[in-house]
Amino acid sequence: MTQGIDLWSKPYIIKRRDGSKMCLILMDTQGLWDKKTLNSFNCILFGLSSVLSSYAIFNQKKNMNTEQLKQLANLAMMSKELVSDGRKRQFQHLDIMLRDYENYSLKKDTLETCEDKRRKRLNQLKTSFAERGPFEHVESCFQAVDLMCLIDPGEDVRDLEYDGLISEIKPKFLQLLSQHIQQVVNAIEPLKVNGEYLKGRDFEKWVRGKQ
Repeated sequence: MTQGIDLWSKPYIIKRRDGSKMCLILMDTQGLWDKKTLNSFNCILFGLSSVLSSYAIFNQKKNMNTEQLKQLANLAMMSKELVSDGRKRQFQHLDIMLRDYENYSLKKDTLETCEDKRRKRLNQLKTSFAERGPFEHVESCFQAVDLMCLIDPGEDVRDLEYDGLISEIKPKFLQLLSQHIQQVVNAIEPLKVNGEYLKGRDFEKWVRGKQ
């Protein structure tokens, strides 16, 4: 239900591997490509959120077909041009998140087999004839691109009367989600502006300059 861009009101302080502390601010944006939103606004939304983020997660349901991948590639390239200020610039990190991934099985798959299938799908994006070109365009806009795949959380969560109880979520989904969160925390880097890490005291001034 998000409209535009929302920043979570509470920052989180996490410790990096070298022992230094980093301020993590969570951001959410509205979905893309609905019938009421112009593509120009999608570019602004994607570009602004990408340049504000050191680690972006693009949410896609079940899987990503070739046409959807092409749309993402075009959006990323146009967004990069929109915010480039005439300089060659890359966004930092993008994870393509395939939620309710259709090639996972709640009954049969383990964390290990889920990881094998995730790696196989990522390799397909990088090597298959139809997907390699668009995926390379996406990679050209980011310093790093990865793929995350989440299993279906279970039928209780899909129920119209689901009220958010964690106990009704399938344990395998929670295990896989926990693993992904740990991977994000381990991989995330501070936001860079003009090649320099953005300090907390400079963040508000920098954001105001982008509005």
